[in-house]
Amino acid sequence: MGSSIFSIGLTGLNAAQAGLVTTSHNISNAGTSGYSRQNTVQSTNPAMFTGAGFFGEGTKVDTVKRAYSAFLTNQVLSADTKFSEYDTYNTEISQIDNMLADATVGLTPAIQSFFSGVQEVAANPASVPARQSMISTSQSLVARFHNLSERLDDVRSGVESQIDETVGAISSYAKDIAEINNKIIIAQQAGSNQPANDLLDTRDLLISELNKLVRVSTNVADDGSMSVFIGTGQPLVIGTNATNLDARPSLSDPTRLDVNIIASNGSAIPIPESLLGGGKLGGLLSMRTSSLDAAQNQLGLIAVGMATRFNAQHALGQDLNGNLGTDFFTQPDIYVTRNALASTAFSKDDVHYDDISKLTGDDYRITFTDTVGNYKLTRVSDGATIPTDTGVGLRIDKPTSSNVGDSFLIQPTRYVAGTFGVAITDTRMIAAAAPISSSAGSEGLLSTIGSSATASISAPAVLSSDKFASLAAANTVFSFSASPDTLSITGLPSGMKVSYTDASGTVVGPSALSSIPYTAGMTVGLWHATGATTNQQDVSFSFTGTPAAGDSFLLRGGTPNKGTASISAPVVSDTTNLSALKAGYTTLSYNSSGMLTVSNLPPGMAVAYTPLNGTQTVGSPVPYSSGMSIAFGHMSGTDFVSEVSFTVSGAPSVNDRFNIGANTAGVSDSRNAVLLGNLQTTKTLLSASGQPSATFQSVYSQLVSAVGNKARELGVNRDAQESLVQQASSAQQSLVGVNLDEEAANLIRYQQAYQAASKVMSVASKLFDQVLALGQ
Repeated sequence: MGSSIFSIGLTGLNAAQAGLVTTSHNISNAGTSGYSRQNTVQSTNPAMFTGAGFFGEGTKVDTVKRAYSAFLTNQVLSADTKFSEYDTYNTEISQIDNMLADATVGLTPAIQSFFSGVQEVAANPASVPARQSMISTSQSLVARFHNLSERLDDVRSGVESQIDETVGAISSYAKDIAEINNKIIIAQQAGSNQPANDLLDTRDLLISELNKLVRVSTNVADDGSMSVFIGTGQPLVIGTNATNLDARPSLSDPTRLDVNIIASNGSAIPIPESLLGGGKLGGLLSMRTSSLDAAQNQLGLIAVGMATRFNAQHALGQDLNGNLGTDFFTQPDIYVTRNALASTAFSKDDVHYDDISKLTGDDYRITFTDTVGNYKLTRVSDGATIPTDTGVGLRIDKPTSSNVGDSFLIQPTRYVAGTFGVAITDTRMIAAAAPISSSAGSEGLLSTIGSSATASISAPAVLSSDKFASLAAANTVFSFSASPDTLSITGLPSGMKVSYTDASGTVVGPSALSSIPYTAGMTVGLWHATGATTNQQDVSFSFTGTPAAGDSFLLRGGTPNKGTASISAPVVSDTTNLSALKAGYTTLSYNSSGMLTVSNLPPGMAVAYTPLNGTQTVGSPVPYSSGMSIAFGHMSGTDFVSEVSFTVSGAPSVNDRFNIGANTAGVSDSRNAVLLGNLQTTKTLLSASGQPSATFQSVYSQLVSAVGNKARELGVNRDAQESLVQQASSAQQSLVGVNLDEEAANLIRYQQAYQAASKVMSVASKLFDQVLALGQ
C-alpha cells in the first residue's frame, strides 16, 4: 500500500510540475506576438482491481494543449484582410482626392482662366495684349493638365512599386510557411502526434501576416501540414511546397505589373486580377483598376474634348492674316499597345477619333477573329463586347490581313493630358473673326454675267473711298476674249487707271488701259491720280480659273435695298467649301414671285431653307418667309450637310439683294471668338440618348465627385472594418490570450498541488519505513 501511495504521489507531483512549467511558459510569452495560451490536459491512470473494489493509481498528463478556435481565427483573418484592403485603397486614393479637389492646383480654375482669356479676345478682337493673354492662359491650362498628369503618374509609379514589393513578400511568407509545415510534420511524428504548439503558433502568425497582404484560406492535412490558398482559391502552399510568385510587366500593357506564378521550368503564368482580392495587394489592384485608371482616362477625356472641339471651332474662323484658323491645340493621340505575342500589322494609325461625344474614358481591347481583319472589340473595365467601334467614338480601319487571336490595347484618352499642348504662339493666328460676312444691297458688289463657271472674280477690296461713288455708278465690265487671252475694259470712270500682275507676278501700271492680258490668278487694281506723278489705289480684285470667250465680269454699283428685310451674320459649321465661298460672292435676289434666287453658289454646293417653325427643305429658288433660316452646304448621300447658315427677316422689295462672301474686314470681328468662348458652357461630351450631356468643367466635376465619394466610402468602410477587427481580435484574445492574473492564480494552485503531492510521498515514505521496522 505504501508503494502504491508513493506512486500516486509521484504522478501528482509530475502533474503539478507539468502545470507549473506550462504556466511559467505562458507567463514568459505573455508579450509574444501570436502566442496562444497553453494548458495541460490530465486524466486518471487505470485503476487497480482488488477484492474490495477498484483503487486509483493517480494521474497522468495526456498533452499540453494550446487555446485555439478555428472559428475565431477565421473571423479575425476575414476582418483583418478586408481592413488591410480598405486601408491601402483609402491611403492611395486620398492622394488623388486631395489633388483633384484642391481649389488651387485643380483643373477648374485653369479652365475658367483660359475661357476668360477667350472672352477678352471676343470683347477686343483687335487687341494684341488680349490675344497674348489668351495664349498665356492657354499655356497655363496646358501646364495644369501636365501637372495633374505627372502627379497621377507618380501615384501610379508608387502603386506599381508596392505591388512588386507585396508580391515579393507573399512569396517569402509562402516559403516560410512551407518550412514550418515541414518542421511541424517532423515534430509531431517524433512526438507521437502530440501538437507542436509553439510551431503551430509561429505558423498561425505567418498566416496572419500573409493575410494582411492578400486574402488567404487554409486547409489542415492529417500530417499536420497546412495548405494555403490566396484570392479565390489559387494554391500558394501545398504541404511543404511553396508556389513562387513574381510581379512582371503585363503582356498586353507593359506599363502595369501582373502577378505571375513561376512554374518549375521558369515560365510565367499570369493570374487575372479578378482572382486576387483582399489584403494590401487586393487594395492596390482595385485602386489601380477602379480609380487610378479611371482618373487618368477622365482627365484625358477632358483634354481630348478641349483639343478637338476647340480646334474644330477655331478652324471655322479667320485670323488677322485673312487665313482660316489652324489647330489651336496640338492634336491628341490614341495609344495602341501590341500584345507581346501579337504579330498583326496594326497600330495607332489605324484608330481615329470619330464622334468624341461618345467617348466615355474607357479603354478597349481589339482581338482579331479571322485572317482578313475582322475583330471583336471589348471594354477593358468589365469585359463587355462592344457591337461597333463607332458606338464608342472611334473609327477603326481594318487591316487587310490578321492573325487569329492577336490582340491590341486601345487607350483613347489615357495619356492625352500629359501630351496636351498649345500649337499657336503668334497672336495674329488666333482666328477670332468669322471667314464669311453678309450684306444687304448692291453697292460696290462684283458679279459675273454669262460666266461659264470655270472662272471667278474675287470680292473687291476697297482701299480708298475717294472714287467710290464714281465706281458704283459706272458699271465697269471686263470682257474676256481668246487668242490672245485678253480682258477688254469698258465703263471705266473718266480718269481712272488700271494695274495688273503679269504671268511673272510683276505689277504693270497703273496706266490708262482699255484692255489687259489675262493670266489666271492675276490681281487687278483701279487707281486715280493724286498728282503729276502720284496715284492712289481705289479697288483691287483678282481673277482665277479659265474663262470662256464672251464671259464678262461686272464691277457695278447700285442702290441700297428698298425693303425692310435684313440678313444675319453667317455661322460657319463646316470647311468643305469654305475656300470656294470666300473666293466668290454669292447673292440672293428677291423677285416678284416672292422667291429668293441664288446666284454664284460654288459648284457642288446645295441650298437648304427652313421656314420659321418649319422643316428643312433642300433646293432653290427659296420661297421667302420672314425669319427663315437658309444654309449653304453639300450633300452626303441623301443627307444635307450645312456649311454656312444665316437668317433673313423682314419684308424685302423686288430686286433687293443679300450677299454672302469673304470677310474682308475681319480685324475687329469677334464672331468666332464668341463661339469659342461659348464652348465653356456648351455640352460637348458624354453622349446620352444621342446628345452630348456634359461640358468640360462638368466632366471634371464628375471626376472630382467620383473620386471624392469613393474616398469617403472607403474611409467609412475602413473605420467600420477596423471596429470589426477589434471585436474579432478581442473575442479571440479572450480565448487564446495570456491573462497574468489568471496565470498567477494557476501558479499558486499548481504550487499547492505540488506541495500536497510531496506530502503524500512523505507519508508514503514514513509508512514504508514503519513496515520495514516491523520486520526487525
